[in-house]
Amino acid sequence: MDIAPGRLGARWRRYKPLDEWALGRHAKYVRGKVARDDEKIIALLFDPQFYPYVRHLEPCDVVYHAYDDLSRQSGWTSEKAALQKSLLSHAKMVSASSEMIAQSLAHPDVRILENGADVEAFFRAADRSEPHDIVDIPHPRIGYVGALNRKVDFPLIATIAGSRPAWHWVPVGRVESRDLESAPELAAAFRACQSMANVHVLGQKDRSEIPAYVGHMDVNTMCYRHGAKGWWTSGSPLKLHEYLCSGQPVVSAPLPAVRKFSDVLEIAGAPEEWLEALSRLLLAPDTRVAARIEVALQNSWDKRVDVYEEWLSNIA
Repeated sequence: MDIAPGRLGARWRRYKPLDEWALGRHAKYVRGKVARDDEKIIALLFDPQFYPYVRHLEPCDVVYHAYDDLSRQSGWTSEKAALQKSLLSHAKMVSASSEMIAQSLAHPDVRILENGADVEAFFRAADRSEPHDIVDIPHPRIGYVGALNRKVDFPLIATIAGSRPAWHWVPVGRVESRDLESAPELAAAFRACQSMANVHVLGQKDRSEIPAYVGHMDVNTMCYRHGAKGWWTSGSPLKLHEYLCSGQPVVSAPLPAVRKFSDVLEIAGAPEEWLEALSRLLLAPDTRVAARIEVALQNSWDKRVDVYEEWLSNIA
């Protein structure tokens, strides 16, 4: 079903009467696309900022899926906290993408639905054509795919890149400069990485291109900061099962949601642990390719949707 965006913004927050009119009009338009006026629908919210829509969607059952710990992200306000509290009290079902996010909601009944993978896109990604902008980057290549912001451990990358000049780091993703500049030490480390001959910051790519980059790395990483308290420490990394589905080796920071997969990937915290894990994977063939792919297949988005549909069908 296609619901085209309007020509004007859906919200006018600076002008409350106009905002209420715009919100109600937009909600009525969307609702009219999916059901009759008297037919009950399910309103699935993934951010508390959308809670004001609910009263314009009645009759409806409200469900809330917390995909991240939004309370730890910049821009979280007392207003959003109040909206989330109201949303949690109204919701017929609440789910979260990790145990830690569930705990942050302080709700008595939260179901866990971790992120999955588009297995068709990432399955044996090494068989895809090599992207033109990495053809000339020597092996071994150490990859990272995702937004380049405060969650990425750039001091770690700079340390390893400096001590192993023959290893080439290839971060692929949007550079979120404003977010990085909010942490001066991290921003300085990112600039240091940019100046290194063996760190190749490629920028944002189309989603359809990502599997080919993952497939042509010798090792893929989730090099997140794990000591600092940020939203990244509590989440279920979207790239986890995408990496695994490619079959390529993986090294991850010790995130709680990742630890249970330690039989198919390496966990590393301190720089010396990263050096040891990367050295081991780069020097000897990793025999866990089939095991990684099997884990990813068991954690596909199709399987996640099957679970969620069953939950939704049982809402009273």
